[in-house]
Amino acid sequence: MDSEQKKVLASLLNTYTRRLSEEETRRVLRVTDHCRKSDDEHKAAKELCMREFTDYEGAMEAFDRIIRNYTPEEPKRELMRALWILSKPFGCFILTGHMCPFYDISPKEREQVLLSWSQSIIPQKRLLFKSFRGACHLLLTSHLTPAAHLPKPLEAIGYKIPRPLSPVPPYIELLARCELKIDSDTHLDADVVIVGSGVGGSMAARQLCLAGFKVLMIDKGEFVSMYHKNNSLQEMRMFERLYERGGPYLVTEDGNVTVLAGSTFGGGGTVNWFCSLRPPNYVREEWAQKFGLTQFNSSWFADCVDKSCELLGVQRRDMKAHSPGNQKLMDGCHRLGYHCEAAPQQGRPTGDEGLCGMGVKHGERQGMVGSLLLDAAKTNNLRYITGCRVDKVLVENGQAKGVCARTCDKRLNVTAAAKMVVSSCGSLQTPLLLKRSKLNNPFIGDNLRLHPVTGIYGEFQDDIVVYEGAPMTTVSNVKADRHGSGYGVRLETPAAHPAILAAATPWRGSVDLRESLLKLRKYAFVVVLTRDTSSGKVYQDKHNLPRLEYTMNQFDRSSMLEGMEVALNALIASGAKKVFTTQNGIPGYTVTDRRLDDPAYKSWLEKVRHTGVRDNMISLFSAHQMGTCKMGRSAREGVVRPSGETWEVDNLYVCDTSVFPTPSGVNPMVTVASVSYGIAQNMVERMGTLSAAKASQW
Repeated sequence: MDSEQKKVLASLLNTYTRRLSEEETRRVLRVTDHCRKSDDEHKAAKELCMREFTDYEGAMEAFDRIIRNYTPEEPKRELMRALWILSKPFGCFILTGHMCPFYDISPKEREQVLLSWSQSIIPQKRLLFKSFRGACHLLLTSHLTPAAHLPKPLEAIGYKIPRPLSPVPPYIELLARCELKIDSDTHLDADVVIVGSGVGGSMAARQLCLAGFKVLMIDKGEFVSMYHKNNSLQEMRMFERLYERGGPYLVTEDGNVTVLAGSTFGGGGTVNWFCSLRPPNYVREEWAQKFGLTQFNSSWFADCVDKSCELLGVQRRDMKAHSPGNQKLMDGCHRLGYHCEAAPQQGRPTGDEGLCGMGVKHGERQGMVGSLLLDAAKTNNLRYITGCRVDKVLVENGQAKGVCARTCDKRLNVTAAAKMVVSSCGSLQTPLLLKRSKLNNPFIGDNLRLHPVTGIYGEFQDDIVVYEGAPMTTVSNVKADRHGSGYGVRLETPAAHPAILAAATPWRGSVDLRESLLKLRKYAFVVVLTRDTSSGKVYQDKHNLPRLEYTMNQFDRSSMLEGMEVALNALIASGAKKVFTTQNGIPGYTVTDRRLDDPAYKSWLEKVRHTGVRDNMISLFSAHQMGTCKMGRSAREGVVRPSGETWEVDNLYVCDTSVFPTPSGVNPMVTVASVSYGIAQNMVERMGTLSAAKASQW
């Protein structure tokens, strides 16, 4: 990046965070005064209004690090090209209408340019707007200065960076004894090698270890202990350690969907939100009838579901008290006659699970590490390696014989011989591993489903504090089965901290940004989760990074829009003063005494419908990726057999969400655990037929 590009970048980021005038600052402080609880918060709020992006020490360097570490080469070149164009008078004129470099346009005129980009009919302008806005909002609310000072938005809302947990539970020490440290090139022998440690792999490890087989688990992520005194639970640092490509920096190729995928020991089970919904009957029937996978509509699979729920500690009991956000969804739905119920949970909620997305598990709610993997560790048949990337599965005469891997830090070679290999890398990494291992089934990497979600939020008089309390203890299925298709949306309530909330919040100008940030504790958020009929694909680029192509079809966009309207209605019915979508160009609606019956609300809803779900004009996220190695009756219909074994290579199994023929329609933890429990039975049976003796003791 040359000096001119850096000047353009600085001016862009400063436009999103334009320094407010004294009059604008007084207005912001006046309308947000009820949100603050101390003089220190008032002082921080004023400083937030008076500072722009480059006033924060180290902020530009932090942005450069994001581009350097988490942005693939092609998008990086496109961003650099855009900065170069904006540094030239004629190029800037084409994009902005101003015949001068972007940094010479006045701040308020630059603000109008960005607002015009956000709603432009030209997709590239919307993408450019969203790319810089997202990173700017993330850093504004998460960047720690070199002196580790808290970001001003967090000071202003009284947010504190959580401290590591204590005391250390006994199972941490037990699991630590199962870890293998790699200090040199190493060869290992095992009965089974499992690549990845997510819900599916953890279930497979448990069942195989209990059957007496020696299991070696290899994961490219690290085992991040929330009990280590030196660990910082600062939001973006945890995202970078726990999620694929640093968390919110992984997006689909068109920039439309931000993809959050666990990439740590325990996989998605380490970072999920405990909501434990069983696979719906109509999904099981679809898999059985449409795809001929009849086991899913059998009493055998029903038993797999029951047993998986038991092993995960799933409990269906009424909550003594929902978090304020969950209670708002419940109240609003019930007042309107919409379906809404308490959602089954992994373990008993205690009310302080707001950090679960950062991998913090405690009490009965321990993810995979404190449940399935703990059971495996107790047998002394489990060993695992973290920070080690498997390059390929070793295949001889059409049979899996082990894996070749390499440590991520020292680049040390690790080979492991085994009679069976299980891929549990998830729907983004399993297809890449199979491709690197020279499997050629045409379905590998296709059929990517994302459960795309958007957010609806409402401002309330009382504090909501969406990052505190147990998340997703309520669920509404009011629009889950649209037109009897089995496809539609569910409404749920997230646990999200300021950086992700800010990234999802639309930018309507610098004044509105400050107001939104200062009111975060007053907002209740509802996510609209879509069971998608759309599908995409995942593939590997030359730098071994997953790349995702995905476009929502019109049915899914319409489903999401219907869900947005229902969520807005529910928030208004539960007492919201103002409601918002995450669409560009749609201001929030101030609720009147007539509430849903006000013609002004109906007119505003028409604008919401007209704007619709357009690419890069609405915030979209995915926390569930599925379907990229789908199960099928033959190699012409899928990548793996009904048993979970690949059609191309014997003794190579897949145990993760990639085997789903279609999306689960609910949070997939119980579904993938149940599918994997059944696959594990097949693996145990197959291992019993192999003639070679079991591996020696570890």
